[in-house]
Amino acid sequence: MRSGLVRFWLAAAASVLAAGSAAAQQAPDDEVTVTGQREIPPKVAQRYVAEISAGVDGQLTRFRVPVCPTVIGIADDYARIIAKRIRAVARDVGAPLADANCRGNLVVIFAKDGDALIKQMRAKTPRIFEGVDDVDLKRAFREGPVHAWNTTEILNEDGQRPTGGTMTVKSASILYLPTQQAISGSMIVLDHEATLGKTLNQLGDYVAMRALAGALPPRKGVPADTILTLFDATDTLPPQLSAVDRSYLRGLYHTSPMMKGRVAKGRISRQIQNDAKERAGVN
Repeated sequence: MRSGLVRFWLAAAASVLAAGSAAAQQAPDDEVTVTGQREIPPKVAQRYVAEISAGVDGQLTRFRVPVCPTVIGIADDYARIIAKRIRAVARDVGAPLADANCRGNLVVIFAKDGDALIKQMRAKTPRIFEGVDDVDLKRAFREGPVHAWNTTEILNEDGQRPTGGTMTVKSASILYLPTQQAISGSMIVLDHEATLGKTLNQLGDYVAMRALAGALPPRKGVPADTILTLFDATDTLPPQLSAVDRSYLRGLYHTSPMMKGRVAKGRISRQIQNDAKERAGVN
């Protein structure tokens, strides 16, 4: 994200950050192992992709810069476990990953009162929300246990920003646009109370899905397992990143960022179906 914003966030959040543990401690996982549905019908994959995808100006978004997770508001040991889990997911799906000594651009805050923290940020540090799509901003401001938003910027095919108000681009096509919408930073605010009873790996997987793809929790009734329902009012919580979630992220990070959103969604849907067939041993 823009230089200095992480320090800005820390100062803004300090008065309402949660104290203590967010979840039962567990050993961090260096590898991401997922389980899930073996065969995914095309309509199920398409509906899942349509419901969780949140694009900007007709394109799906993803990190172009290396991801650097930073977790605050909980005990340092727990924060390291969650950050390590996010890194493991990013590495597994092909997202760019920064080294250990990096400046945080994927920030997770555990807060005593997330709604109050967001109101405080809007009043005292409004530039935190610069570069956030208007629709995403409205979602981030809604009351609830989770507040999430990504900062995006427009780049050309070579990952270059506009200079002097001018963007050097190549021609577009039926499948591709001349520019891309890149995530430059992400912020997730979690209510401490809402995280109780959830494991650190669950929380890390949830954050990874929300941040790496800007993914949205689906409406009830989507017949596909997903970690995005972790904060839904239900008796059965998803144990971890699902196979479908993993396929979505892999599909996203292995399609061209220049691709039009509808085309990218189709490619990702096929990735989900093909991965499911492979798990089932179907050629």
